[in-house]
Amino acid sequence: MKLHYKTGVTETGELRITKSTGAILIGCSKPLSDLTNERITIHIEKEGGNSELHTNVLLRHFIAESLYGDGNLKQTTVGVDVSFIALCELGRNGSIPLGVNESIKVAISTLEAAETYKVFSLEYPQIAESIFYSEKNTILNDETSRSFNVSNSRMMTIEGWQFTRDTTFTFINGHRVKYTREELEMITFDLESSLGVDITNGQNVNAIGDALVLSLEGVVQIDFEKIKGFQEVTFANEMPIQ
Repeated sequence: MKLHYKTGVTETGELRITKSTGAILIGCSKPLSDLTNERITIHIEKEGGNSELHTNVLLRHFIAESLYGDGNLKQTTVGVDVSFIALCELGRNGSIPLGVNESIKVAISTLEAAETYKVFSLEYPQIAESIFYSEKNTILNDETSRSFNVSNSRMMTIEGWQFTRDTTFTFINGHRVKYTREELEMITFDLESSLGVDITNGQNVNAIGDALVLSLEGVVQIDFEKIKGFQEVTFANEMPIQ
C-alpha cells in the first residue's frame, strides 16, 4: 500500500498502517549512499499504550540494519523517479499482527525538499515470529571511552567510526578480541557481512555512506576507545510477539 510519494516536503507526517504489515519499502530520488540526516520513527499504537520500535533513528542506519545479510535493494538511474528502493522488514518471517483499533505509525523527518521520497507498506500472509526494534546511542565529542551491554542486540551501525581507535568485543564464552579501526572496516566489507544484494545487477552492497554495520552474534559487551569526535551508534534488537 502506498503511504507517501512526494517531492518538496521536509517530513512525511505520521503515516498510519491499519493492516498487519511485515515490511515497508523506502525509496528516494538520490542514491542510497547520499542519505544524510533523514530520520525515521516507527511505533505500534495500542489501546494499552504504544510500543516504540524505532525512535528518531538515522534512516540510513534503519535501512542498513534491515538489509544486513540477506536484504533486497534495487538501485537504478534509468527512467524512474527514484534512485533506490529498499525492502525493510519490521519483523522476522512475517507480519506484525494488529488488533481492532491498533495501528503501526511511521514518520520520516529531516527530508530534503528537492528530493522525492516513496514509502509503501507490505503485507505478509503469515504472522511474524518476532519484532525488530532499535536503540539509538550517542558518544559525545569529548568522550574517549564508552561501554555497551549488547547481549540482546543482533547488530550495530556506527556513524563516525573514523574517530574510533580500538574496539573490544567480549563474547558469550568470555573471550575478548580487540580490533583496530582499520580491522573493523575490513570486517564490514567481508562478503558475509554484505548489506544485501542489488537486484538490479546482482552485486553485493557493503556500506551506506560512512556508516559501518557489524554483526553482534555471540557478543555480550562492546568497549570503544576513541579520539575526539561525535559518534552515533544504533543497536538492532529483537523481541517476541506479545
